[in-house]
Amino acid sequence: MSNVRYFDASWRDLTKSEGWFKKMMLLGLVSIVPIFGSIVTNGYLYGWARDCAWGVRTQLPARIFGNEDGKLYRRGFFIFVIGIVAAAIPWLISQFIEISTGFGSAAILNSLTAHYLPSYNDYGMSGVDSFARLTWTPAVITAIMVGGLASVVFSIIGTLYCFVASMRSSIYDNLSSGFQFGKIFAMIKHDAGGMARIFVMALLADIVCGLILGLVTVLIMLVGVFMFAGLMVGASSGSEPSLGFVMLMVFLVMVVLAALFYFFAVLQAIVQALVARALGYWTAQFDVPSWGAQTDPMPFERMPAVGAQAPEAPMPSVTPEYAPPVAPTAAAPASEAASEAVASQSTAEQDASAADAVAADAPIADAAASASQQAAEATQAPVAEAAPAAQAERPADEQK
Repeated sequence: MSNVRYFDASWRDLTKSEGWFKKMMLLGLVSIVPIFGSIVTNGYLYGWARDCAWGVRTQLPARIFGNEDGKLYRRGFFIFVIGIVAAAIPWLISQFIEISTGFGSAAILNSLTAHYLPSYNDYGMSGVDSFARLTWTPAVITAIMVGGLASVVFSIIGTLYCFVASMRSSIYDNLSSGFQFGKIFAMIKHDAGGMARIFVMALLADIVCGLILGLVTVLIMLVGVFMFAGLMVGASSGSEPSLGFVMLMVFLVMVVLAALFYFFAVLQAIVQALVARALGYWTAQFDVPSWGAQTDPMPFERMPAVGAQAPEAPMPSVTPEYAPPVAPTAAAPASEAASEAVASQSTAEQDASAADAVAADAPIADAAASASQQAAEATQAPVAEAAPAAQAERPADEQK
């Protein structure tokens, strides 16, 4: 489980990026464009989140449309499709529950249409009367509450799925990895607490944005009320406003509404950036560089259970495409120096052993030499002694 303070880390990375607010303003403007804006925003922010998952801590990319890795639009389209599926599945499930039980929004729609389509009125009463009786029945109220709660739960599950699926699709650069439900929910289960913290962070950020937007809206409405009151006072006094003034007021109202909508889009871009960066930190705990193919076991799935014998872990068959640069370390020079020291020490030990062997053989060689010398001297001594004796005897023989 990761101990990262997701909001603090994400906010620090966002605000430390050069020109971050201008980029958020541009993202807010781009996000207003239907479909295309969502694709660009997701491709840009989740590319930044992917780098974080790989362990690369960088600032926001310099240009939103820079497309440095060539996969901005491809990645954004994948996440756009995943978002649609994540929103559609909970809605379809809730609708199925409501239709099968006859309660919820489907029951309300059935009651309202019963007035115009009598064949749908199974109770033989008008649409208004049917709706009123359904509303005040305790069992129906309970069923509607249960159905609403189920819709909320499925919506939360869909949001969590969208978070993890978007990260997997960004890392593997394909759409199919975003629909591996087993892998996705296994990751969520492995660190449900961290994912819950990110979800709460996103929820609170949306609530804060809603409060800010609501406060600004109220202030604008108050200004509009006072201006309208001034116009009414002027009209009651007999001075009717000109057509040009009325058109100007309408134009100002439209400009204010457009500015308010743009302001909300900028706030949403900031929230999306924080959530995407937090998801990058959350995914980094799964050791992304050691991932294999998208069907291979995750690193935490290859770990043995507590007390069990560790099986031989299979090597990943394919690694994800993106590999961050690895900074050089001082370990290699140290290893080379250690190897040289070991080699020098081995050479010195060999020299010392040879010297000891020579020193041990020296006395034997000296003794052998001494023995050879003594033998030679012993052999030569009788010869030397016999030679004078022979010479001494020779004159005696000659004299005879």
